[in-house]
Amino acid sequence: GNPFFIQQYLQSLVEHQLLNFDKATMQWTWDAAEIANKSPATTSIIGMMTHKLKESKYARYILPIAACIGAAFSKTTVSGIIRAMSIHSDHSTFFRKVFEIEIAASFYFDASNIDNAIRKCQKEGFIVVAATRYDDQKEDGGPTGEITNATATITKKKRRPKRGSEDSRQDQYSFAHDKVQEAALALIPQDKLSELRYRVGEVLLSVFSKDELESKPGPVLLRDDKVQEAALALIPQDKLSELRYRVGEVLLSVFSKDELESKMFTVASLLNSRLDLVPSQQHKAERRKRIASLNYKAGVKAMGCSAFAPALGYLQTAIRLLPDDHWRSDFQLSLDIYSTAAECASIIPETKLMHQYCTTIIGLDCPILKKMRAYYILMDASSVQVTNNPVEDPVELAFGVLSKLKCKFPKSYGGRTLNLIANLIKIKMQSPKWTKETFRKIPVSKNSTDAAVTKMLDKFSTELYFANPDLLPMGIIRNFQLTMKVGITAYSPPAFSAMGFIIAAVFGDYKTAEMLGEVAVEMLDRLDMQAPESRTRVVSYCLIFHWQQPMTKITDMFQPVYRTGMATGDVESAMFALLFGFEMSFISGERVDVLEQRALSNSKIMKDMQKKTFHDMTNMYWQSMLNLQGASECTTTIVGETFDEAAILTRETKSKDELFLVLTTFGAKVVLASIFSEYQPGADIVIDHFDVAMKQFLGNCRVYLWTSFGGICCYAAAHERSSNRQKYLKTARKCRKVIKQWSSSGNPNSQHMSEILNAEDQWYRGKINKAIATYHNAVELSRENKFIQYQALANERLGMLLHECNGGRESTAAINCLNEALRLYGEWGAMKKVGLLRTKIDELFQ
Repeated sequence: GNPFFIQQYLQSLVEHQLLNFDKATMQWTWDAAEIANKSPATTSIIGMMTHKLKESKYARYILPIAACIGAAFSKTTVSGIIRAMSIHSDHSTFFRKVFEIEIAASFYFDASNIDNAIRKCQKEGFIVVAATRYDDQKEDGGPTGEITNATATITKKKRRPKRGSEDSRQDQYSFAHDKVQEAALALIPQDKLSELRYRVGEVLLSVFSKDELESKPGPVLLRDDKVQEAALALIPQDKLSELRYRVGEVLLSVFSKDELESKMFTVASLLNSRLDLVPSQQHKAERRKRIASLNYKAGVKAMGCSAFAPALGYLQTAIRLLPDDHWRSDFQLSLDIYSTAAECASIIPETKLMHQYCTTIIGLDCPILKKMRAYYILMDASSVQVTNNPVEDPVELAFGVLSKLKCKFPKSYGGRTLNLIANLIKIKMQSPKWTKETFRKIPVSKNSTDAAVTKMLDKFSTELYFANPDLLPMGIIRNFQLTMKVGITAYSPPAFSAMGFIIAAVFGDYKTAEMLGEVAVEMLDRLDMQAPESRTRVVSYCLIFHWQQPMTKITDMFQPVYRTGMATGDVESAMFALLFGFEMSFISGERVDVLEQRALSNSKIMKDMQKKTFHDMTNMYWQSMLNLQGASECTTTIVGETFDEAAILTRETKSKDELFLVLTTFGAKVVLASIFSEYQPGADIVIDHFDVAMKQFLGNCRVYLWTSFGGICCYAAAHERSSNRQKYLKTARKCRKVIKQWSSSGNPNSQHMSEILNAEDQWYRGKINKAIATYHNAVELSRENKFIQYQALANERLGMLLHECNGGRESTAAINCLNEALRLYGEWGAMKKVGLLRTKIDELFQ
């Protein structure tokens, strides 16, 4: 990582008291969850530095002036500019308007004040004495293709103060990092920045003598954009682009490999200014190929910087520069360029362009392994709908590719179903014999075909999860069996974690499932190749471990998974980590206000990553938390400033992603109905959607919400003796049966849920004494495991039972239970519920 960024980030944590040094133990202490909530992982260094500069009393207006001068500047120059601006009324008015501050005029006239402010900026780490920068001035123009700063640095010569000149050394400063300079400039509104630069230049021109202007070192004057623009203005406009191309051509010829690597964006941008000048003659084909290769490398480098739009520009230029017969003369380079361009286009997303490049590759007459990257890209982008999509259904596409790789499946749906059943029976018989040692003995495979098959099976299984859950185990089992047969590949860890998910969801063998999840995580350490670590861990943590381990232990694991996913480009798994981490935290009894802030943070991240379905789900949860807090007038209707349920629930046709969103929204409405005692609407949702939800959320932690809160709604609605009483009772007992099975297998997250539904069933059947005892047990189990919302709900339902038993008359026991529920709801942060329950208590016991 960047040492400057690390230092600034840690310093920021200390300043905000998120990282503290305990003198008693001589150790640093922190709360990871609090840091995750108050210091989002997606905060860029630019954003962080801009925020820090805004908090600094003087840096916010001194450093933008310095940044206009360049990466390096003298204290005397900055001081002179600020004082000159305060004297000139026009400059002074502009200065105050841009920075939106009022500083006493005497401040400007006292050079010592400005000197002290600059020293404070140095102490805060924004600037350093010129010789101690973290890194040298940027050598390249950046992936945007701009060459403004880079052109000035091509011929740069460092000017050092004369030996023994201590005053000269103390006067020269530079920004501690180029990102600080960028952050300083970011403080200025974009429509005012060029004018500020002009005014700085105007001041310098007026206060410097001719000799001073000529003697000022490059970092003070020559790096200013206006000076560069003036220099470029000396060239006739119709000749400027040709000059840039010629400069780029010279640099391409004279630079060594390392020099070209460090100035790649600059040279590529210079050459791309006049592509019509790139030689097309046959005898100069090598030079054209080299320029195409340079653009390809610039595209790859830009993608590494997450600058995907400029990267696609470089890659498209590389494609245009390829000769007509490039698939014959330069096959590997052409394949690399087209594949990388397709991948980049899929990320932006430019879906039609992605399909164009992928179908070009797939149509080539070459071995199937050469085309695999294009197939992977199409599978990853399968959820994007395109008009006149020329690609097959992704599931059938995968079947076809796997068949070409000698991994065959039956062609008919019936044949595939029978194949799946046979394999499930085989797995059922084999699984009792499995141990960790069984899997630790599997060797690592180096065969490229095996790697291609397991990777395609992995993507195939992901697609089946959304498109056809009934056949989901088919791809997972085949991938698992292939690993057992040929050895471990990069995609074996997610295959093993997914196999654990199948063992848990289909057979209910949670201990074997947990073992497979642990083996999958161990495999990641064995591999010396890049593996989908985030996805492996997401499946293990969200779909496996919660069946045998407390959720409170698992929730802390999701933030590192999110960071790993973002760092390795597995954005999808990173988003799942944020979403599942939030859901488990809710089920575990995290405070509502903390969850609301986490949803806010997650929503921003998902919006930045353009992950609409994740963003909508998170906004739905966010609005639900606002409902509980009382920030919305609604209770079970999820509508407000962040989400409107009508926009999705009333839509007639729904994509597979929207179906997940709809069912997740219905699940949240069931939770709210249970908490706000609006049982019948919640029960109606459960009756209509329970079976579909349990199938779609197979193994997912959301099944706890549907079964526990859904069961409470159905039992309570059945008590009301409505016309749908039998339907409510049937569904309630279905929920109770499912949770009872989980509890009997040792699930630590469902014991209290099971007892609440047992008490509800006993109450309905008139076994009052048993129901009261079971409710007390449910309260105690919820308290021991810190499921505070369930503890509150159990107390509330027990209070209502005791009130009913007393014939509706005042009961001390009932009042105590309801008051305890009131206290617990308040501690959880559901203030809207607190107000409603207090009113209800007053009405019951006037």
